[in-house]
Formats: sequence, C-alpha cells, structure tokens
Amino acid sequence: MEKSKLGISVSLAAFILFCISFFGGYVPAVLAVGFILFAENSNWLKKVSLKNLFVMFCFSILSLIINLLPNTLEVFVDLFKVWNGDALSEVYLVVLRISVVLEDILYLLKIAVYVLMVILGFAGKMMPTPFDGLLNKHFPED
Repeated sequence: MEKSKLGISVSLAAFILFCISFFGGYVPAVLAVGFILFAENSNWLKKVSLKNLFVMFCFSILSLIINLLPNTLEVFVDLFKVWNGDALSEVYLVVLRISVVLEDILYLLKIAVYVLMVILGFAGKMMPTPFDGLLNKHFPED
C-alpha cells in the first residue's frame, strides 16, 4: 500500500479530496489539489485529483447552462410585458419548473458520480474521463 507524504494511504488521501470537493467547494479543492500536485510523488493520486477538478468543473458548467435558460427567458418575459401583458409568463413558469427538475436530476447525478469516484478510489482505480489520454501523457504510471 503506497503512502502519501501525510502518512496515510493514497486511497484515503483521494477519499479526503473527494469529500473536500463535494462539501467544501472550489477553494479548498484547488488548495488540496495544489498540495497534491506539488508535494506528493504518486502519479495515481495526481491523476485522480485532476480528474476530481474536471468533474467539479463539468457539473458547474452543466448547472450554469441549466440555470441560464430560465434567467434568459425571464429577461424576454419582462421585455414583452411592456407591450404584450402576460403573454410569456406561462412559458416562463413552465421553463422554470423544467429547470428546477433538471437541476435536481443534475444534483443526484453529481452525488452518484462522487460515490462512484470514492468507491473506485478505495479500490485503487480511476473513473474513465474524456481526458485520460492527456493525463497519461503527462503523468505516466508509477
């Protein structure tokens, strides 16, 4: 079992990173990943930490896109209220309800992905992502 500089196994360090990322947000996650990239010797832990940031970034972008639709439509609804009364208000309410449902689905998916990452981290494996080739190029196997 490979140990990190903190004296714990790299799997436990990955688990701690996932918890920090899921519950703490970007600042603690970026600080933890920065520590791992600069101080740790394990290429596996470095890959897992960068994949963790990639997953956080992807979920943030998806959440932004889902929340952008009702906000954009709200601007048009407010503009058309000046000329047309409440013609688009019903459309806005439907889109708002759909975005709330999509946001809930995205949150459940985020939980599922983090649980999968934790399980694979304890097993010493990695979840496949679209940029595995780039990581393997820069961080060869130990």
